[in-house]
Amino acid sequence: MAEGECVASYGYSLTELYATVAELTDKLLKGARPAETPAHQPTKFDLVINQQRARTIGIEIPRAILARADKVIE
Repeated sequence: MAEGECVASYGYSLTELYATVAELTDKLLKGARPAETPAHQPTKFDLVINQQRARTIGIEIPRAILARADKVIE
């Protein structure tokens, strides 16, 4: 979302999500029953700040938030 028109986005890591989906798909293709596969909650979240967009609309992002961001789009 932040790579588009949003100033910031905070959500689960797509890399972790894809790895989990691949793991579950592998188990199911090897014959595991769906009832035997555990439900997964995301454990890693990414904060992405689009500083270029923020400047365009006149918002200043505090340095403390920029320091904690996983990715800052200049």
